[in-house]
Amino acid sequence: MISIILSSYNQLYFEQFVKNVEVTIGVEFEIIQIENHAKYSICEAYNIGAIKAKNEILIFCHEDMIFKTQQWGVKIIEYFKEDKLLGAIGFAGSSYLPYIFTGWGGYLQEHEAFHLVQHHKFIDKESVYLNIGSKNINYKAVVALDGFFIATTRAIWEKYRFDDKNFTKFHFYDVDFTLRVSKNYNVKVIYDVITEHFSDGNYNREWLEELNNFNKKWSHKLPISLNNKIEGSIDANGEYRYLRLVVQNNYTLLSYFNRILSKRYLRIVGWKNLLTILLKFPIRFLRLKNFHNN
Repeated sequence: MISIILSSYNQLYFEQFVKNVEVTIGVEFEIIQIENHAKYSICEAYNIGAIKAKNEILIFCHEDMIFKTQQWGVKIIEYFKEDKLLGAIGFAGSSYLPYIFTGWGGYLQEHEAFHLVQHHKFIDKESVYLNIGSKNINYKAVVALDGFFIATTRAIWEKYRFDDKNFTKFHFYDVDFTLRVSKNYNVKVIYDVITEHFSDGNYNREWLEELNNFNKKWSHKLPISLNNKIEGSIDANGEYRYLRLVVQNNYTLLSYFNRILSKRYLRIVGWKNLLTILLKFPIRFLRLKNFHNN
């Protein structure tokens, strides 16, 4: 009934994942392991796995996660049965994607949707239970999902396959795929299944390079909102987060100025916000540079 496709690089993680699924999913399933020690991009691995899949419900997820909810597979199937226009389900996402995208969260909580226990691998922070946007409902409509878990159908995947031409590493495949799906189908973060995810995003130089690929493909359409309302304050805040990542990774400032000096960005944030950003740039840049050099 469900095919689970993994781009797998750690056999211990994979075995733990299989054992957990066996005792929690509650329906017939298959797991397709695409062993991937940097042999494929994640888009290539997922597309290869989907071709091999036998079932109509396809789940693309990370192997460093476990499910805490019993019979979660039954719930996933029911969502697709109840909503014939449902394109994808996940456990983290947003109903607003700003012009300068710097990762999930940190914009306005009213747009965020999370339901998981998040552990941290790349930063020194305690694990946290994230339950944002539920408001006593089973799901929240979003425009894009985080890729640690995406459930969809064979028909949807065949129509929107993961873009292995533009995304050749392990980032932004999820945002791109679910954004395209959300143009014609419903995309939801659900709150009646709880998972634990044992790593967070690694916002390194490779991530920034893939972000530039994402921008080349999508910048003419960003920002994207579920209700078509542009939140200029969110986009202004995203600028500083992007600058921080550029400085932190010693990445070219050209990419930063290409974003904030574009006509589209000016229309979104307005002259006042843009002038403030430019006037503050020298001080903020030096402060960030000194911080990361120490």
